[in-house]
Parts: sequence; C-alpha cells; structure tokens
Amino acid sequence: MVSRYDAVELSAAVEAGAGCYGRSGCLSGDIGVGNRAGSQEKIRGSAPYIGIAGYSLAGLFALYAMYRCDCFAWVASMSGSLWFPKFREYVLRHELMRQPEMLYMSLGDAEAKTKHAVLKTVQENTEAIVRHYQEVGVDVRWELNPGNHFRDVAMRSAKGIKAILEA
Repeated sequence: MVSRYDAVELSAAVEAGAGCYGRSGCLSGDIGVGNRAGSQEKIRGSAPYIGIAGYSLAGLFALYAMYRCDCFAWVASMSGSLWFPKFREYVLRHELMRQPEMLYMSLGDAEAKTKHAVLKTVQENTEAIVRHYQEVGVDVRWELNPGNHFRDVAMRSAKGIKAILEA
C-alpha cells in the first residue's frame, strides 16, 4: 500500500511522475488499474460504471489515479491528504487521462487548524485543486464538513460514495 512509505519517498515519486511504489505494484501494470480491458475481463457480466473513492491518503490516491489511467468515470476524495508535498503542483502541471463524469471532494472545516506547517495547507490546497478541476470543466461537488479529519469518517465516506453513485 502507498501508506507504507514515508512522505519524502512518496513526494519524490510524485515529483518524478512515477506510478510504482515498491511492492504495491504499478498503476499501469501488475495491479490491473491501468489496464481497463484487463480489469473488465475479471468481472462477470459488465459493470454499469467504474468509480474510485477514498478517504485520507486513499482520497489522494483516488485523485492521482485520474492521471495514471482512464478507468474511472466517477471519483470521490473525502478528506484527501492534499497537504501532500508537491501534489497540488502535480495536479496543476499534468493532464487527466480521462475527465470524470463527476468528482466529489470534501474536507473537514477544522483539518487545517493545526500547528504542523505541512498539514495546515490541506484546505488551501484542496480548494485550489477544486478550482483547477472546475476551470478545466470537471463537474465537481465540493463540501466542507464540520470537524477535523477524524470526525464522522464513515458518514463522510458514505456521502462521497453516494454522491458518485447518484451522479
């Protein structure tokens, strides 16, 4: 999993545009994410749509996946770790492989209220990324929820998944 690696290593990988992180595999290779046809072969029948959703670091990964494959038509990032060093710059400099039909993003209104210099950038970065996606024509639903990163995690995750399911 991406979360097993420290911020310095991941930051260098994001800056380099890498899609592989150690033993986690490659977005464009062995985990099957980058190969939509290969992934669909594993599904009996046909999927009406394919989406991705994540909370915290998985929320950052959901956004990053849009730059590494064209698999996901619906994307949700709840309380995404968008404080991650250089991720905002990455988003602004790179093109999506596929513009999602709908993107849901949310954050807690107290998440940026910290003394930690890097973590306190989360709301500023998230709002800048939301504006960027809107400017390039992505249908973005943005919500600022009450509380910090750890408040109502299950409910906030469910809201994001519901939003993309109903889109």
